[in-house]
Amino acid sequence: MSSELRRLPNSLTTVLCLAVMFALLLPAAFAADDVPWDAVFEKNRLSVVRVEIKTPGTKYMSVGTGFVVTQQGHVITNGHVVAYSGPKRVLFTDGSWCDYEVIASDIDIDLALLKINAPGPFQPVELGRSKKLDKGDQVMAMGNPGGKGITQSAGAVTVLPTTWGIDGEYNSGMLEFDAQIIGGNSGGPVFDRKGKVVGVTQSILLYGPRSACAIPIDRALKIFPELLDRGSRIFFELGFDVQPTGRARIIRMHRNSPARKARIRTGDIITGVDGIKTPRSLDFYIAMIDRKAGDAVKLTLNRGGRNITRTLTLGRRKAQPAVEVNAALPGLRYEYYEGEWEKLPDFDALEPVQTGIVPVIGLGQFSGRDRYAIRFTGYFHAPQGGLYTFVMGSDDGSRLTIGGEVVIDHDGIHGLVPQNVQKERIALAAGMHPFTLEYFEGIGRDQLEIAFYGPRIVQQYIPATVLFHKP
Repeated sequence: MSSELRRLPNSLTTVLCLAVMFALLLPAAFAADDVPWDAVFEKNRLSVVRVEIKTPGTKYMSVGTGFVVTQQGHVITNGHVVAYSGPKRVLFTDGSWCDYEVIASDIDIDLALLKINAPGPFQPVELGRSKKLDKGDQVMAMGNPGGKGITQSAGAVTVLPTTWGIDGEYNSGMLEFDAQIIGGNSGGPVFDRKGKVVGVTQSILLYGPRSACAIPIDRALKIFPELLDRGSRIFFELGFDVQPTGRARIIRMHRNSPARKARIRTGDIITGVDGIKTPRSLDFYIAMIDRKAGDAVKLTLNRGGRNITRTLTLGRRKAQPAVEVNAALPGLRYEYYEGEWEKLPDFDALEPVQTGIVPVIGLGQFSGRDRYAIRFTGYFHAPQGGLYTFVMGSDDGSRLTIGGEVVIDHDGIHGLVPQNVQKERIALAAGMHPFTLEYFEGIGRDQLEIAFYGPRIVQQYIPATVLFHKP
């Protein structure tokens, strides 16, 4: 019988509400440097926080967990924990609380980086290496079950990183362990016997042996540079690649890059950015958040045991320029066609059956029909310059073009299933960009869904506020 995986519910009103229990384990052999769980909890009780979002106009609140990773107050949690609108705050076990900002978040990856809006300094956790875990190793999850406060729950590793399905989606590389956790634990740390974080609690198995799943910390650290890049929080050209885990060692130089001009080399270890210490790769990427192309950054490097400094002028990424549109009106134009196709037709060679204006993209009044096509045209308004990611799925074919560049080509006869959902990025300058979305339906089910995320924008269906057309 197959097992089904579900993300942890993170609302106090969710139906699934299980009592918190500690796993009953057989006595395990302890190494000399193993740390008792109570000592791990006490050491990290000010590093693990409750993450809350109050839903405006209601009594409901989304709750989860996070853990501090820098003295400046950066917090790692799950993307689904912060995928809501409303007043946001983190609460510490000493009763204090602070507002926070979402620096970067991705629901598909299910990771987020937050910044506490307070000067600090804060007490970060110590990060370990999940690749060193073996089946049977003891671990402990700290979290905020049911939003009632930070607790601990111990268990053992039962499955090393593998692949499971989340609502039909694939989530590979998960770490499974048998500690008992419930809603509200999402985003919390999983510690090893050395007191180091080796995972980020994410989900529970609802069927089969009841187990918890976590994103291995090695995988999370590898993803964070991409996560920050997707959110356009590091929208510039460095000119080199840094290894994702451990020390911030430069592993690859780019040709004709700013880094080469600054006399930076492969093998250099970045130990500081403008006076901020960067003992880990994660610290380096966080130190680069919100810097801009053209900024001069002073890097402290360790080269063969010798400390040196280099000034790096950040390069500029090329972005599609915006166009000037006078007196733009809300909504997109649409043209509706009827016919039978196995791929997207040449719309310019056809006469539309119906035309009009729609506020948002969707099949609307045409949903449920067979053998038709729609073309939406107008402008997409990028609120600020940066990288924008578009996520599109359709049954049957579709194509997204922005500013004359095909972003997603999903043509042909096919259904809308998770493995057919397309995701692509495009760099856009702030302002208006010509926008065309083409779609056709053969027979049977018809679907068209398109979402996006970008600079300081969480993933969402494209709203009416960014879609326009000429009068």
